[in-house]
Amino acid sequence: MKEEIAAAGIQVEGTFNAQRFFETLALILSRKENLSITVKVHEEGEQQPEKAAV
Repeated sequence: MKEEIAAAGIQVEGTFNAQRFFETLALILSRKENLSITVKVHEEGEQQPEKAAV
């Protein structure tokens, strides 16, 4: 996903790494709440593996 954003004379170009963003957010929250939080990003339209019924 490439996107350009302009605001108040500032222009940002590049790609957004959703996986890295959510990993960083999970790390911050894990440390703050003294928990272990993991995250996995799935692309829109990507088929999710179904969990087996137990």
